[in-house]
Amino acid sequence: ARVTCLPVQTAARVSPGTGISAIQILTALRSEILVPWHKQRAEDHKTAMDMIRSDQGGLVYQPQTGLHRDVAELDFISMYPSIMVNFNISPETVETTAGILETAPELERIAPSSTAPGLVPRTLAPLLEKRIAFKTRQAELPAWDPRRKRYKACAAAHKWLLVTCFGYLGYKNARFGRIEAHEAVTAYGREALLRAKEAAEDMGYTVLHMYVDGM
Repeated sequence: ARVTCLPVQTAARVSPGTGISAIQILTALRSEILVPWHKQRAEDHKTAMDMIRSDQGGLVYQPQTGLHRDVAELDFISMYPSIMVNFNISPETVETTAGILETAPELERIAPSSTAPGLVPRTLAPLLEKRIAFKTRQAELPAWDPRRKRYKACAAAHKWLLVTCFGYLGYKNARFGRIEAHEAVTAYGREALLRAKEAAEDMGYTVLHMYVDGM
């Protein structure tokens, strides 16, 4: 309720999607941006090849079957929300004109704008910063400290708000959604995972499994 500015009775009964929508609307109103009553922007026209190239989702690398020893796990903290903040991905910042010099990986016509931060990155940046702070504080406390439980719960609440915000980019009824922005996020996510795989292999490791935001 405190983070979303929804009444307690409402926040206790709605999904994280309603919460992230409330935060986005609040960010828009504070920035003097008009909030649409309904989503009005349809998906841009795409050829069949454009669809195949752009609509791929997260990267999944099938695991090698068998019993493995000395296995390590690498997980990105809130990878998709971090991509949205760092690459300024928002419905109003994603350009889809031909001839763009710097595009999202594998996408020829989609490129985040380098102008002022968009509505979605401005909404997510404080949530991302707070979640990392909660996880850091929790890790620094001894196991017996009662504050660990509260920090863990707060970090989990922020996690679901952040995860839901990515899903809402591609949700057909989201006021601040746009499928091209959703596709740009997954494109950067696939590129990040492939780079992590190459870095691990350069260090002599064998990658057994990759799934969207971890390996």
